[in-house]
Amino acid sequence: MTEATPPRRRRSGQSRSTAAPSLTSPQFGRRLFILMTVAGAAFLLIGVYVVQRETSSSGLGFFGMSKAETRYLFGAPTRGTDGDTEWRYLENGSASVVRFDRNGAVRTMGCAATVPDGGADCPTLFGIRIGTSEDTVWSRLGTPQALIFREDGKILHYPELGLRILLRRLQVVAVERHDPVGSLPLVGRTLRMLAP
Repeated sequence: MTEATPPRRRRSGQSRSTAAPSLTSPQFGRRLFILMTVAGAAFLLIGVYVVQRETSSSGLGFFGMSKAETRYLFGAPTRGTDGDTEWRYLENGSASVVRFDRNGAVRTMGCAATVPDGGADCPTLFGIRIGTSEDTVWSRLGTPQALIFREDGKILHYPELGLRILLRRLQVVAVERHDPVGSLPLVGRTLRMLAP
């Protein structure tokens, strides 16, 4: 005959199963909070990286360059001489425009479409490019600090981003970069771009 072994008793406080905590348990709530905090921080860091990349790769390093440095990097302008304060580089339906201050240093850089459906060579800045709709600009960048109507269109000015956008018939036809002015910090700029 075999002897039956008595069932083992659990120690007090020992769980009957090792299954995952239920949705209503405090452990689940803590884990969810930690996961959401880490995900939010990662989202914000990625946004800061994107905004930093946009501002550093879109001409900010060129401000203050001399005409000789500009010629070295971009070649001889299609229009403009050493005596001019504006140089133009024309190609494939777009015109890159470099403006200099009175000391001959780069003050602004821009790109514009020179023919309908042109501007394909213009860079995308903050998700805005030639042909972008006005609604997209407003939803992407928010309310501009200045709104200027001209005979040939409308200008949206975002000095804290260093951005001036020319619109005609509800579409972007030119984008100009300058040194950012103002106090919108990098995190604020990031949140502004990431907001739906």
